[in-house]
Amino acid sequence: QDADLVWADWCSGKLAQMPIQKQRDFQDDLLGIIEHEYPANQPAVIKDPRMSRLVSLYRAALANSLTMQAIIAVRNPHEVIGSLLRRNNMPRSDAALLWLRYMLDAVDGSNGMTRAFVSYDTLLADPVAALEQVQSTLRTTFKIHPQTARREIETFINPGLRSHPKTTEDTWHDDLTHGWVRATYEALLTLQSAA
Repeated sequence: QDADLVWADWCSGKLAQMPIQKQRDFQDDLLGIIEHEYPANQPAVIKDPRMSRLVSLYRAALANSLTMQAIIAVRNPHEVIGSLLRRNNMPRSDAALLWLRYMLDAVDGSNGMTRAFVSYDTLLADPVAALEQVQSTLRTTFKIHPQTARREIETFINPGLRSHPKTTEDTWHDDLTHGWVRATYEALLTLQSAA
């Protein structure tokens, strides 16, 4: 609230302008929650797309206690736009800017961290291969190897539940996504394929 961040607002908010003490209080609260919720010396996974807006505070709070790595899921902006339009009745232009804000914040906030980019298409097409690539990129070993958990992974990740499927070419033919959104999406796909 002090940062003037609302999940559906594509504006930058006032995180950087928050008083230093408020930022420290937030960081202390966050560290307390993480330490309470997750066992010490064990890997922890936090999945929350909204986290991309607060990565700088997470990094500051956890810098002395945890090593953070990022997995950034790259979903076609048209799919996100369609989902936000249907679920939240959000205007397409606002949804496009929101996708752009979240992706740019995720990239900027994770700069300097070990990170992996995984396309949503790749994850749905072959989740085991996608997770093996993430594991390799992060130079880590998952507690359970993706091949060992293949059945559970393929049951959990159900491509049939995908809504608003779009192709990369859709971003080329829509005036709304021509420009910043398209350039960002293509750059993210390049980062994913460069891993």
